[in-house]
Amino acid sequence: MHNIVRLLILSVAVAASTTVTAANIVWFDGHNPVGYIAHQSYSPVVKTAIGMLADDMKAVTGHRAEENHKGKIEIIELNSLTNKEFKKIQKRKLPYQKVIAKPEAFYIGVHDGRLIVMGDDARGTAYGIMELSRMAGVSPWIWWGDVVPERRKRLETDDHFSTLQRPSVTARGIAITGEDWFHHGQNTQKFFELMLRLRANTVYLPAKHQKSSAFAKECRKKAESFGFLVESRAQTSLFSWEDDSQWITTTQPGLIFHKAKKSYGKNTWIATVRNPKTAAYQLSLFLDMAWNQNNVKNGVEQHLEAWLKQQFGKESGHKLLPVMRKFYELTAVQKPELTGREFFSAHSFGNELERYLGEYSLIQRLTENIKKTVRPELRDAYFAAVEHPIQAAAAIAVKQLEAQESRHIARKESFHRDSEALGSAARSIKAWRKLQQLTQHYNEMAGGKWKRLIPTSLNNLPAFAEPILPDALSEAEIKKYGDDEDYEIQINSNGCIAKNAADFATATENAEIVPMLGCSMRAVALPKGETLTYQFRVPKYGKGILRISTVKTSAETPLFYVTIDNGEKKIYSPQEATVALWMGTHTLTIESLSDDLILDQWMIDNDPKRKFYRFPL
Repeated sequence: MHNIVRLLILSVAVAASTTVTAANIVWFDGHNPVGYIAHQSYSPVVKTAIGMLADDMKAVTGHRAEENHKGKIEIIELNSLTNKEFKKIQKRKLPYQKVIAKPEAFYIGVHDGRLIVMGDDARGTAYGIMELSRMAGVSPWIWWGDVVPERRKRLETDDHFSTLQRPSVTARGIAITGEDWFHHGQNTQKFFELMLRLRANTVYLPAKHQKSSAFAKECRKKAESFGFLVESRAQTSLFSWEDDSQWITTTQPGLIFHKAKKSYGKNTWIATVRNPKTAAYQLSLFLDMAWNQNNVKNGVEQHLEAWLKQQFGKESGHKLLPVMRKFYELTAVQKPELTGREFFSAHSFGNELERYLGEYSLIQRLTENIKKTVRPELRDAYFAAVEHPIQAAAAIAVKQLEAQESRHIARKESFHRDSEALGSAARSIKAWRKLQQLTQHYNEMAGGKWKRLIPTSLNNLPAFAEPILPDALSEAEIKKYGDDEDYEIQINSNGCIAKNAADFATATENAEIVPMLGCSMRAVALPKGETLTYQFRVPKYGKGILRISTVKTSAETPLFYVTIDNGEKKIYSPQEATVALWMGTHTLTIESLSDDLILDQWMIDNDPKRKFYRFPL
């Protein structure tokens, strides 16, 4: 993420007698606790951060960090120094000019044989202290994500190491929209500690919490102790990301990345999430970008991979990237909690129903295999962040779509003699039971810490209800017919012409491919006046239906021109239109009439009566 990755050396030498070069500053030598030098007084949030660092070092080294005049870490909060202390800083020629008068900035570097952590103010100093925890391998999700740090036998830093950090966005925060997740074993202290670790500084309390409730008073009191801002109304220069998921967070990383990237002129960023735990990655991405606009300069996929490695180790994180990428694709095709409202076809494009279930089955198997590479103490963390969302979303898909298939192919009078219908019904029931088991495990893991965080049902949505089948099945029938299906993953275009938006022949300068967005996972943001051009071949003359899929980013429907060959420019919104094409090569051009147009896929279907749900791509 920063130059920390390149410059920090965290040695895991087994032998205590390992020779240390003079160029390295050793924080932990395998025996003595990490020591830090403190000054006369600190702000409350800095004292809190020091306590968190002490606990983190216990988790990493087995010993709490301790105040020690021989310690290799020196913590300096410039705003709290006495005149005498400040003159000493000047005399030692420490680089205080790098951070002074720069709100929330911090500097970490090696001077006089020590690792100096220096902040301009209280929050900047606290963020710098938490950066030490990151450098030691502690995830910000140590408590909320149950991410147990890997034990280290040595902590050391190169003598030339330094980092200077300050925020890109002034106010960075989280909206508290409900009290529920404060009362499921979590508490306000741990929530504010998470905010500190994620370098947030603002709590947004909506109007409904502004009355004299004990909850609001507790939040305000705790925010003050952390030196955080408390806001109750939207600012004029505000970027707000609101998680629209009702169950597990499936917001595509590319959408957050795209919206955030366009919002760097706004001085307040607020994330609204159902609960922090189920939105762990999305919240990390949002606040990483708010802290430093260069944090995702190498792309959102690289950021996701780095986050997965931070939680689960390099090998596991690398293997998980394509799995999570496919998960975000499948949940973009259909949100798990809404599965069943729209129907996949078993007769279009090579059986799109089987293809969808087959893709879920594939990433389920990969998830199980990758789990073997994860440290045993990360079992709960892996389940919450990877296994549960993938397995539960897959269970809902199987439950709903196999029930749909059973109802479609069965006749009630012959249902119990129809092995195909019974197979679909039995798999649907087993998937529903698995969903209950997954929720139960979530409730029981980590000693019941997350009990009732994941609901067993939600707003009477069909996705969470017992499957609707032609008739009830006996346990014997479920056992006999409920073997897992080997779903086929295949695509047959059935003569349709289909392309992903990113597969253009030419594009104007400001068109931008956005990874991890849309069903294509490579949607194209097309500002007003910009164009994309595609070439395609028609095998024979015929009429077809042109369908263009976009990614919804606001309440307004984006408009655009569509031109085929040298024909008339026609204004389109995402809808169907009839086209007639001669055999041969053709050109399709799309010109944006909206600033928020994001194109995902398009197709020309030669069968206007075809029933389908997903483009054959």
